[in-house]
Amino acid sequence: MWLNRAVVKLDAVVRPLSKGLHSIGVTMLALMMFLTASDVMLRYFINSPIQGAYDLAEYMMAVLVVFSMVYCCANKGNIRVDTFIKMLPKRTQAIVMTITCLVNVCVFAAMAWQIYVKMIECYQTQVASTVLLIPRYPFVGLIAFSATCIVIVFLRDFLESLSNLVGR
Repeated sequence: MWLNRAVVKLDAVVRPLSKGLHSIGVTMLALMMFLTASDVMLRYFINSPIQGAYDLAEYMMAVLVVFSMVYCCANKGNIRVDTFIKMLPKRTQAIVMTITCLVNVCVFAAMAWQIYVKMIECYQTQVASTVLLIPRYPFVGLIAFSATCIVIVFLRDFLESLSNLVGR
């Protein structure tokens, strides 16, 4: 069936993409830990903190969180409360899952669109960090990119649940 082929093709894109973004997020976490530890030690021992450490940590945290969210969604690690859903018949469960996935696609598509709008606004107004004056728009763009990746993940989940619903 064409739905199954679409799911397999989307999964072939989603899996490596989410793993790559997760690796970048983990690297940001390691760098952020090193930066913060260095900042604290320099502040304590020689009374000379790293200038702009807060700015850098803020941007690194943004990358860490949104890239890890893609990995979490791709591996279906989101929290689900399905106590009530498990009591429903299998067909109704599949319908609820399909509707939920479609709502997720729509909500995250709207979020991604608005984040892209915000990125353009940040570029036009030249918003920057307070100490190092690093422009904000590239990081807002990374957030928008990750929201787009999450849309693709939820689209895969929607097609998968639709395939399960049609196959029943």
